Amino acid sequence: MSTAYTIRIHAVDGDPEGVRVIERMNWTGQGIAFRRGGWSSTKLRDSLARPGVYILAGYGNDEDDLMTLYIGEGDGVGDRIESHTKNKDFWAWGIAFVSTHTGLNKAHVQWLEWALESPRVSRRLLPLRRWSYEQTNKVFPGAARASDSHGLRAA
Repeated sequence: MSTAYTIRIHAVDGDPEGVRVIERMNWTGQGIAFRRGGWSSTKLRDSLARPGVYILAGYGNDEDDLMTLYIGEGDGVGDRIESHTKNKDFWAWGIAFVSTHTGLNKAHVQWLEWALESPRVSRRLLPLRRWSYEQTNKVFPGAARASDSHGLRAA
C-alpha cells in the first residue's frame, strides 16, 4: 500500500493556468510549471538559477497528433530554458524541477535527465522496431510498455 502525501500547488499570480510552484511536503524539491508566453517573468525566479531538469512540451503545428517533448538539464536550468525560447519553436509550456537548497549538482541532474529520457526512448523503440517488451527490457531495464507511449514524441 502506498503512503499518502500532500502536494501543494501555489498559483504565483493567482491564475491557475499561469506560473505554478509545486511542492511535496517533506521533499526538498520544487517544480515550476509555466507557459511559454509567461517566460519573461518566470525566468526571474531565483530557484531557476539552480541545477535542475526540465521538460518543454507542445505541438509543432495544428496538424500534429502527438505532443512533442524536449527533456533537458542544466546547472542553471533557467539559462538553458532561455536558450530554447530562441531556437525551439514547438513548445507552449514547460516544467522545471530544482532543489529547494543545494541538494542537486550536475551529476544528479544528468542522471535525472537520463532517467526521464530512457523510458521515453524505449517506448518509441517498441513499435518502431517491433520489439517485444522483453526484448526492450534487456536493452533498457525497467522500460515502459508500448501502450504507455500515447501522446508523446521526441523533439
